[in-house]
This record gives sequence, C-alpha cells and structure tokens, in this order.
Amino acid sequence: MADLSDYPDLPQDESDEAIAEAMARLRPAFFRIDEIHRGFSQFEVLDGSSLSFDDGATRYEPLSYQVRTGLSVALDNLRTVRLIAESGTWPAFSHLALIRNAIEAIGVATWALAPESTDTRVLRSLQLAYEDRSDMESLHAAARGEQFRDLPNDDSVRVLLEGMRDERRANVGLSLKPPAITRRLAEAQVLVESAPNHKPTQNYRSMLVSWKWTSGISHGRRQAIYASLDRQVLDSDHLGAEIKMTTNVGIMAGLFLHTEFYLLRLAQLVLQRNAPSPSYG
Repeated sequence: MADLSDYPDLPQDESDEAIAEAMARLRPAFFRIDEIHRGFSQFEVLDGSSLSFDDGATRYEPLSYQVRTGLSVALDNLRTVRLIAESGTWPAFSHLALIRNAIEAIGVATWALAPESTDTRVLRSLQLAYEDRSDMESLHAAARGEQFRDLPNDDSVRVLLEGMRDERRANVGLSLKPPAITRRLAEAQVLVESAPNHKPTQNYRSMLVSWKWTSGISHGRRQAIYASLDRQVLDSDHLGAEIKMTTNVGIMAGLFLHTEFYLLRLAQLVLQRNAPSPSYG
C-alpha cells in the first residue's frame, strides 16, 4: 500500500461540475481536429513550393510523406481519445498513451519541417528515413535472435540516402543518425516558439514536458501516475493506504488541448511550406 505522506498533492475525486467544464473545453478542440482531418484528406504537394523542392531532394522517402504520416498518426490517436471521451467511460491510463503518441508524431514532423534552411530540412528527412530503415532491420534481427548495431556500409538504402545527403554541399559527410527523441522535441519547441504567429495557450506547456509526463504514465511510473490521476482511499491502516486510481478529466483535457495546439501549428506549417514561391519555381 502507498504511503500518502509521500504524495501530499494527489488529485482528489473530480466533481461532476469539473468534469462537465473539462468536456466543454474539449468539444471545440474535437471540432477543430475534424476540420484538420477533412482538410488534409485530399492534400497534394503543389509544384513550385518548398515542400515540392524538399521532396525532390529526399526521393527515397519524401519529406511530405513523412510529415503527412506524422499528421495521420496524431489525428488517429487524438480522434480515438475523442471516441473515449464521448463514450463517457474513461480508462485509467490508456488514453494518455494515445496523447503521448500524438505528441511524438507532431513533434518529430515539426522538427523535420520547420527549419528555414533547406539543407537542414533535407538532412533531417534523410535521418528519419535512415532511422526507419534501421528500426526495421533491428526488428528482423530480433526475430532471428541476433543483435543489431547499425546498417552495414553496403546496405542499399544506406548507400542511397548517403548519396542524396552528399548532393547538398552543406550536408556532405554529416551523420544520418538522428538525435534522441527528447532532443528532437526540444528543438521542435524552439522552432514553434520562434514563429511570428506564436501565441501560447493558457497554462502553456512544452511538447517535451507533455511527452515526458504521458510517457511516465504509459510506462507505469508510479510518481507520474500518482501526480496525474484521481484517487479514492479504499482502506488504510498504520502502514499506509489502498488507493483506487481513476482518470482526472481536467488534467487529461489540459494535455489534449496542448497537443491540439501543436497539431494546429504543424498543420499551418505544412500549408506554409506548400505555398508556391518564386524561389522554388
């Protein structure tokens, strides 16, 4: 049983009024997410846009494909959270894993697409393609009961990606291994906050903080769980207490709305990069 003195600020059971208020904040976000889903269902890369130019420099796995995959993953996870919310039956943990998935997909896509430098966008896209290939080869090695360290120098995809990297003078010889996900989220955050239209939401929280928080819960980290869920003391004695943990809809709503904020910024960035420009004509 847990010792409650270790966690003096545990959330208490939410009132019906608090849950209703949280749901009222979520409904407009659900509508906006559906609008993004509809808007990108027929998305096409336009000739003469920087996105079209970047795709030409990342031919094996074009940048636009990677970004649209990130959008699709984020939308799928967030729309699933909506289904849970509208059912009125909340799981304790699993919906927070869905939010974590969405944050990561949004952050990685933003990290690749947001830099002003074409060289940087191309390199990051190639790094994602290298990571994708490495992950699949690692999976195959695990299935064979073997260790995987890196793609061999003569791997056909590695050779192809290195060739595309070296087509741009500024990228010649640079590593195709991307940084850790935590660094990617932190770097994406800087890019988001440097945008001219950046307007933080109430109780603003970074992608990295939200990702770490939801990751802790997804991985069963007790401190993160105790700090995030409602609790009901079922039994207690001099040794501690037995606690029933349930979701806190207000906390979940805050995480969801922060994630939606970054999704909107990514969607705006995609449209910006897809606008035809004389520079790429």
